[in-house]
Amino acid sequence: MSQNGKTKMDSLTATIRRQVGAERNQRYFRALPQFRLDDEMPDELGRLLTELDRAEARARPADNSR
Repeated sequence: MSQNGKTKMDSLTATIRRQVGAERNQRYFRALPQFRLDDEMPDELGRLLTELDRAEARARPADNSR
């Protein structure tokens, strides 16, 4: 991907994260059943999510600007 394309993707990513994190949208998402958290999560899913978090952390360059 060209540098310009990467910059556009980074900008799009930041915009989506900002909008999803907005309080108004958070209230809306919490009202949707597919976004409700269950009290219990299967052990295998928890393990896979932990593994995914670790892989993303390794792939992400150090960014202290957040």
